This record gives sequence, structure tokens and C-alpha cells, in this order.
Amino acid sequence: MDIVGRIERLRASEDGAGSDALLVTNLTNIRYLTGF
Repeated sequence: MDIVGRIERLRASEDGAGSDALLVTNLTNIRYLTGF
């Protein structure tokens, strides 16, 4: 599981969109991004 890579790809995607924040509420997505 490459959690650091997932976070980096997410940050790059959000930077390109001009977003300042991202709210993740779906448990499946939280587990994917955090590994918990």
C-alpha cells in the first residue's frame, strides 16, 4: 500500500483544480487515503 503516493497524487490533482481543502466523508475513501 503506497499511502504517501496516494496523498501526493490527490494533492497534485487538487492543486490543479485550485482547491484549498478537501472533505472526505465516505468511509471507503478515508480508509483508502489513510490505510486505516
